[in-house]
Amino acid sequence: MVENHKQGTMEKRAITQVQPEEKQSTLSLTMIWVGGVISAPALMVGAILMGGLSLQMTLLITLLAFGVQVAIMSLNGIEASDTGYPLTVILGKTFGNTGSRYILAGLITLTQGLQAAVQIGVCGGAFVAALGAFGIPFPMWLSMILWGGIMVLTAVYGFTWMTVLNYVAVPFLVVVCVYGTIKSVGMYGGFSAVLAYEPAQQMDFVSALAIMIGIFACGTIVCTDLTRYAKDRKATVISSVLGILPAMLLIVAMGAIMSVGAGTTDLTELFVKLNMPIIGVLALLLATWTTNTTNFYQSGLAFTRFCGAKDGKRPLLTAIIGVIATVLAVLGALDFFVPMLNAFSVMIPPIAGIMMADYWIIGKGKKENWGIIPGFNFAGIGAWIAGMAVGFFVNVFSPAFNSIVVGMIVYLILNAALKNVTPAARNPEEFIGE
Repeated sequence: MVENHKQGTMEKRAITQVQPEEKQSTLSLTMIWVGGVISAPALMVGAILMGGLSLQMTLLITLLAFGVQVAIMSLNGIEASDTGYPLTVILGKTFGNTGSRYILAGLITLTQGLQAAVQIGVCGGAFVAALGAFGIPFPMWLSMILWGGIMVLTAVYGFTWMTVLNYVAVPFLVVVCVYGTIKSVGMYGGFSAVLAYEPAQQMDFVSALAIMIGIFACGTIVCTDLTRYAKDRKATVISSVLGILPAMLLIVAMGAIMSVGAGTTDLTELFVKLNMPIIGVLALLLATWTTNTTNFYQSGLAFTRFCGAKDGKRPLLTAIIGVIATVLAVLGALDFFVPMLNAFSVMIPPIAGIMMADYWIIGKGKKENWGIIPGFNFAGIGAWIAGMAVGFFVNVFSPAFNSIVVGMIVYLILNAALKNVTPAARNPEEFIGE
């Protein structure tokens, strides 16, 4: 980091433009994606899909769904690597400065922050289970405070610490899951038996594909907070493809095979049945840590934009989000927010389509055609509302994918219709400069 954006190893770059000397290696970005993908939810998805599909069909659906998502993620990620700005600043073009700051930044702060709060509970439970295997009692509330603090601290220090964490965590997670998979294959009677496995009740192909597409839909836009550090477009695409597709196929396959071998979709019970309770639970803990650090980091960036704060306030604002999320987890208030998180999962995907339409079709993929529009851009807001309406009320195929397509099409139409009344885009530093 350049001098005025570094304090020790703490990243202080938040919403201003990433400079060329601050760009990171392709490997660093790839490892962060791998660390985010190798997670408890991904293992669980593999286990759940295997309950209604064969292994071959589970992997085919994973490849198709995440192939689409990685393509969208790469296109939106390139916009961030081209411009050097995070998501909530990039959206200043499609939603206007006021719309992106107060509406979108607020939404992303809540979404990522609440997801982080949920994962604190998962991580806290895994730690209690690990100690319980040694006969050591540990209060759940204290475990959540401990791990909430550790996760927030990692996010507060930013990109560098996130990279180091994933360099350490990813190899361990892969080894544990590979070992568990090998044991599962042996318990089930060999790999040929796993390949021949057919569930008692078949899941519909289209329904399964829709579920998989929806899982990572939010990632198609929040990825920009990290790809702004990519050196160029090639690095963005390579890190996205290599960091997401192989890791997701691997972790889904492992979750699927281990669930068949152990006969359960409960992850803690799964590792116990595989006679690896301590190592398995530690793997879950570490997987949650890597994923949740990214949630806190992205929530902190969005909150910085929402508050109109300078870059140097990002660590403090990230810490504030962390404290609130941890308190919610400890108080057991998260069940109240589950419907809200479900709603957010429908509200965010249309933004991906709007971003692609604006940068690649209207802006022809040139960063000089991008800027921030003062006030509101009603073309973006109208397209967002249309996309959300489809996501909420049209229950055909994948609501997330449908809303992305509708958001893109409606934005192109409204942008042309409102062209003469929409203010011209201006230099972003007029709005978020230091």
